[in-house]
Amino acid sequence: MSKSLAQKAIAGGFAGVQVDGNDVIAVRHAMGLALARARAGDGPTLIEAQTYRLADHTTADDASRYRSPDELAEAWKHEPI
Repeated sequence: MSKSLAQKAIAGGFAGVQVDGNDVIAVRHAMGLALARARAGDGPTLIEAQTYRLADHTTADDASRYRSPDELAEAWKHEPI
């Protein structure tokens, strides 16, 4: 059983990496490595960029029912854009 999408890629026979999706430098680095692999003919790379959903799922969702304002405020501190 795989615990992440990146592990599923590896199980499928190609590269898979997990990266902090809120860290722009880490994402850029992973993309650069994946691009270099592809250009070298080493196949695809799945990049699993994990991030925090700052908004509700839909207009029918109310995320305040399952997460605190403090949790959301902390997440906004790490928002890269």
